[in-house]
Amino acid sequence: MQLTRLELYKRVCDRPLSKVAPEFGISGTVLAAICKQYEVPYPGSGYWTRKSLGLAAELPTLAEALDETIEITPSTSKPRRKRTPEEIAARKTRRLAKPDRPAQHPLLFGVEEHFRKTRDVKDGEFLRPYKRILPDLISSECAHSRSPMTSISRCITRLPGSHRTSRR
Repeated sequence: MQLTRLELYKRVCDRPLSKVAPEFGISGTVLAAICKQYEVPYPGSGYWTRKSLGLAAELPTLAEALDETIEITPSTSKPRRKRTPEEIAARKTRRLAKPDRPAQHPLLFGVEEHFRKTRDVKDGEFLRPYKRILPDLISSECAHSRSPMTSISRCITRLPGSHRTSRR
């Protein structure tokens, strides 16, 4: 399709790029690139919102330039190649294979035994371990007993006044 800069300007100022582009058989992104290439300004996304709400909205002005003809050709999508059953099976097995990861995070090796050595706590209180080299943790006994290291790794938090990096 051929049109001049002025015709393209009128179209993109009349409706959003996403609505105009399908008429040419291209995407809004491609139309925006064509407008940029030929220095055809178009309203930003906020323009259409303001216009729909009845608010004042300014259109960008078309700068003086040669009113050349713009050729817009519809984009054609590449046909997808059919996969063979062997390729499909290989892809599925690749997804199922997980990397060898330790059961615990390396920072938590040996932490549980130190974490269990704690000051006396009343029912429902948080455990308070003696060991100072432990990461700052908050955990209750019931959460800890369900899945000890999982609860610790999920409960890592930053205590007030702590300078250690942690996660929640």
